[in-house]
Amino acid sequence: MVECAEREGKLHHNPSTVIIEPTSGNTGIGLALACAVKDYPCIIALPEKMSNEKVDLMRALGATIYRTPNEAASQDADSNICVAERMRQKMGDAAFQPDQYNNVNNPMAHYEGTAMEIWNACGGRIDVVVMAAGTGGTITGVGRRLKELDGRITIVGVDPQGSILGGEDDYKGQMYQVEGIGYDFVPGVLDRDVVDRWIKVDDAESFRTARRMIRTEGLLCGGSSGSALCGALKAAKELNLRADQRLVVVLADSVRNYMTKFLSDDWMLIHKFITPEEHDAYRHCDAVGKLDLSTLTAIPVVSAEACSNTLLKYQTDMVGVREGGVLMGVVHMDKFAARLLQDPKLLTSNVRRQIVREHIVLPSTTPSPVLATYIATGYPVFISDSPISDSVLTIKAKNLLPG
Repeated sequence: MVECAEREGKLHHNPSTVIIEPTSGNTGIGLALACAVKDYPCIIALPEKMSNEKVDLMRALGATIYRTPNEAASQDADSNICVAERMRQKMGDAAFQPDQYNNVNNPMAHYEGTAMEIWNACGGRIDVVVMAAGTGGTITGVGRRLKELDGRITIVGVDPQGSILGGEDDYKGQMYQVEGIGYDFVPGVLDRDVVDRWIKVDDAESFRTARRMIRTEGLLCGGSSGSALCGALKAAKELNLRADQRLVVVLADSVRNYMTKFLSDDWMLIHKFITPEEHDAYRHCDAVGKLDLSTLTAIPVVSAEACSNTLLKYQTDMVGVREGGVLMGVVHMDKFAARLLQDPKLLTSNVRRQIVREHIVLPSTTPSPVLATYIATGYPVFISDSPISDSVLTIKAKNLLPG
């Protein structure tokens, strides 16, 4: 995308030029690398859920990183896409945005490269190709070229629950942990007509499949590769493939960027992708319900102004937000105040936009050491065995100190 922009005269190498892009981090690493080699300043807008390994690598390559809230939808003002666009507009002609979501060179790279690599490696004998979809560049480019070569090939797209690329599902809008695939909008480069079938997968089966590939096959793959293989196994069953038919699955990421995430038993346990019984270190420990717990106020979905009044009334640094007996997340006073400074009009909006959804609700029977890693991250931990009402029990670091 960078070199095509240079050839087409859209990108000029001068002291004021800056490359800006919103990304889940994978394309961002490639852009940061290209900018390092070509000596362009690089700015990346990245959601908070993306791994620290990606952030550290892009910073090592010289990129400037802006983190955006996970709960922000693509059209929200504080999403990584809108933040990058505002910076581009502010910088004017000095800024260039490759725009991977609409850049025709994205799928073209896979049309000319990845598709032919698959075709040649298989000697032209292919029945099904399975790929997870992010921007849609890979599945569009590969699928289009392979169908031109052999119209009988079936293209299967894999989409995480909560994404709409493969069509809306019951989990629309729900945050998912797998990185680099799925969106709450359909990118311009994604040609859904190329895809014959979509398979939905959830986080737990994606990460478990990735860990299984690492353990049993020695394939050091990332979470979206787990999604792809999980989808491939489902597709093989749904299509009733015979033993003599060939299914190709594209594993598009490596474990390098996720060493502190799904590779970690603690992380998997915290996010409920494995059970305490599957974590040897936590099998025979006291339950968290025996600890000294604090109480946090939990409010219904109200206006941001009402939430602000609650924070001030109880002199607390955060408040829970509940709906239908379920804790949706928390509003942190510091983050809330920072956003109000940027946009005072937020005070009249619904509090939903201020909710940080990264939290965990545990039953009181949970082994107490499960909390250690999670508390160290600063994420809020709540204890509940029943629907949430006006308050919820929470663990704070001070509860664990002696005396």
